[in-house]
Parts: sequence; C-alpha cells; structure tokens
Amino acid sequence: MKILDIRTRRKSLYALVLSEKPDFDGAKLDENGYLLIDRTAFDESGYAIGNDIPDNEMEELIFTSAYYRARERALYYLSNRDYAEKEMAQKLRREFGEEAACAAARRMVELFLIDDQSFADRYAEIMLNVKGWSPSRAIRELVLKGIDRDYAEQAVASVGVSPRDLIRDIIDKKYARLVCSGDPKSVTKAVNALARKGYSFSDIRSVIADYCDTDEMYD
Repeated sequence: MKILDIRTRRKSLYALVLSEKPDFDGAKLDENGYLLIDRTAFDESGYAIGNDIPDNEMEELIFTSAYYRARERALYYLSNRDYAEKEMAQKLRREFGEEAACAAARRMVELFLIDDQSFADRYAEIMLNVKGWSPSRAIRELVLKGIDRDYAEQAVASVGVSPRDLIRDIIDKKYARLVCSGDPKSVTKAVNALARKGYSFSDIRSVIADYCDTDEMYD
C-alpha cells in the first residue's frame, strides 16, 4: 500500500492518499476516500510520500492513530463526568474501533482517571438517594454500564438503605397525598410510579399499608 500524497486536515490530522483503500479496524476515511491519520502517530512512524507500507505495518499505524485519538477523546469525556471502564470503551468504540477504544479506556484506568469501584460507589449513592431507584434497579444499571456485578452489589449495599425505607421516603416527598386520598385510582398511580423505579409490588404494598387501607387496590 503506497503513500501517494499527504494532505493536512485540521491541526491534529493528516489525510493520506493511498494506492488502495485500507480496510482495518479503526480506519477512518474523509469525503474523498483519503485515510485520516493522527499527525503525532504518523510523524512518529517515519513514513513519507512514496513509501510502500506492508499491510501489517499499515494496520499498526491505523491502530496507533485510532488509539491516540481515542485517548484524547476519553480525556475530554472525563472532563465532563465519571465513567466506568467498559462504559468508556463502548462510547469510544463506534468512532475508533474495538481495539483502540478498549486500549484507551484501559489507559484511563492505568492513569487512575477511571476507577470502577469508586464509580460504582458514587453512582449507587446518586441512584438510590437522588433518583430514588430501588437497589435492584441500581444494580442492574451499574451492570449495564459495565460494572462487575460484585462491585455493583457491594456499592449498593454500602449505601445502607432498605427498599422499604426508600419507598417511604419517596412517598413522603411526592406521593403522600395520593396514597392517603382513599381513592384507589390515586393509590394505583403512586404504586405504578414506584414500580417504574424498580420496587417490588410486595414492598410497595407493605409500605403503603402504613398510610391507608390497600385492600380495594387488589380486589
């Protein structure tokens, strides 16, 4: 694969005009079909116009370029909020390819910018005490973000609140008037809202029984 020409694309990218179209994971082409390569990765490679690059070396160059760009993007994302390692890799994967995305996310872990256990602890606190989600839903959400299930369960348990205590707090803040109204439709509305947060009907019914007679709801 021969480099026929090199064009400048923004300050951080080159566009390589090649003798054939590259088809490797992480390869990005511009509107003209030119290969976009991180300038630092290319400058470090020592290649120049006229070089004929073997496929294995071109694949390595494309990976290095994608990794450098993914790494910079990961730092940008982390400037806005915390991420779990797998969540970061997933966010980077579409643009930079599987291998570079995973490598960049792993590098953030090595730099102590991503810590799954600390992320799980912080996010569990938010999901339970701010969003009012049930412990079971909080665990599911953490696992979906790529957190190991053991970490997720430990993080949720460490918050130290029971599902029924959380339900009671939510009712006191938002649904006390509904559940105390004596109107089955109003009570059912509160029940459904709590169920959407992931609470079991048995826990919901047990707590609501402290506020009103729920027998009519389940006839």
